[in-house]
Amino acid sequence: MASEKPAIAMSLMLVFVLPVLPEVNATGQVQNLTVVNVEGTPGAVLVTWVPPESPDSPVEFYRVSYMLRIEAQCNTLNNPSPVVAAELATGTSYTITGLLPYSNYEAIVEASTGTGLQGEARAWVQTPEVAPTDPPRGVRLLKHASGGTYLAFTWDDIECSIGTMSSAFRSYYFELNSVDQPNTAPITGQAIRGPKLIFDLLPFHRYAFKVAIRSQVGDGPFSDPLVVRTEESSPSIPADFHANETSETSVTCTWEEPRNPNGVITNYTITLRPSNRPFDLSFVPPLSATEIRHLGPNVFSSRFTDLEPGSYYELSAAAWTSYGAGTIDIVETFTWPKMDILGPSLPVVDPYASNDTSVTISLEDPDDYYVTSYLVAVESDAPRSKRSPVEIDGRAFGTFSNNPHAYIAAEIPKGENTGSVVVGDGKMYGGYLNVALVKGTLYRIRIGSKSAIDWRSSVFWSPTLKETAGAYDFLPTAPMSSTPSKGHSISQQWMLGAVPWAVFLSMWLC
Repeated sequence: MASEKPAIAMSLMLVFVLPVLPEVNATGQVQNLTVVNVEGTPGAVLVTWVPPESPDSPVEFYRVSYMLRIEAQCNTLNNPSPVVAAELATGTSYTITGLLPYSNYEAIVEASTGTGLQGEARAWVQTPEVAPTDPPRGVRLLKHASGGTYLAFTWDDIECSIGTMSSAFRSYYFELNSVDQPNTAPITGQAIRGPKLIFDLLPFHRYAFKVAIRSQVGDGPFSDPLVVRTEESSPSIPADFHANETSETSVTCTWEEPRNPNGVITNYTITLRPSNRPFDLSFVPPLSATEIRHLGPNVFSSRFTDLEPGSYYELSAAAWTSYGAGTIDIVETFTWPKMDILGPSLPVVDPYASNDTSVTISLEDPDDYYVTSYLVAVESDAPRSKRSPVEIDGRAFGTFSNNPHAYIAAEIPKGENTGSVVVGDGKMYGGYLNVALVKGTLYRIRIGSKSAIDWRSSVFWSPTLKETAGAYDFLPTAPMSSTPSKGHSISQQWMLGAVPWAVFLSMWLC
């Protein structure tokens, strides 16, 4: 029995010693492992370490490997396989190159001795950021959200890739350039995501849109330009719209294509509306156009006929696109005054309403429809050297101060015509002074029917009345006016008219 005890003790001791053997191999692990980025060399890290403190035998080589743990800070890899970068017989540092930017790596260094690879030393490092190398994808126009003066663009979200996520994302940077006006400055801006609406654009205008990724360290490349056109809108006014030919009864207007058509011009609308008739005191202008014309896109003139002479007309023009009518341009023009009216009748003197310094004459006009006013022209005898040529056209006579021997004494609006006028009453009529006449002076008096509009006018004169101031023939007829003149009282006028009848009656009775 005594011989069996040592054997039992021996077996128990062997079981106790075996478990501690691996702890001796752990002393072969390298020490102070560090991994740092190499400045100025993107994608490179420097791995350094200290040899093992107590290897079981001399180190034969060092194995340096690495694993990608997090790609571009957006993709975590599970159970990645290590990549052996080098096996070094000497040295305690190594530079790993070709790593992805903005990613996390785990470096591994193992010492190999006569008994094999020892324990692994591990360390993590994040590579530096670089600007993106890829543009956004899927750039497109949102037609349903675009119009004549705005456009809506969108693009795909950033994918988790090194080309787009090689740095911390900040925003998208876009640029919109005019294709039709390449010298204009581009429209630029930023957006966190699509879609992006851009306003205040020109209608029916081509633009090129491109977008890039803006990261923490810089901008990536732009996407390929996407050329689009804004939709049509209403055009501006027709250019150079005006009336260039007028007559008594017609008006012609012309125009050019709008400076900003904002689309394809489909037609023009031209309207005419009478706005005033100076000769017609009862005229009320219509509220809307009396004539409307729709003309083709290549028509640039229109003539209106059968119009009233001496009248104002309002012309309007508007261009159209598929969007609708543009801004209306309005001009006012006029037809020429009537050129063939008859003129007033020969004036008749009312001796009972006349005196030594004025003469009252009739003012009757059988053809006064197109007349706007009446002129009274007065001419007196004067030495030939002092007389200027007299042209009865409403202007050549001028005022009394210009020529006291041939002048316009009055201009009376048609609405103020009472059927007679006092020549020489000393009042102002239409800017003309009706100067008192000189007793005993022979005057030639004419009445002119004036048809005028704007700066055009025509005057048609009555036959000439010759009358000496203060020397009037009194006929045995009832006076033209019941108002006594300054030269004769009512009783004097009655006596002057009754004397011839009394003489005739006495002769008949004898």
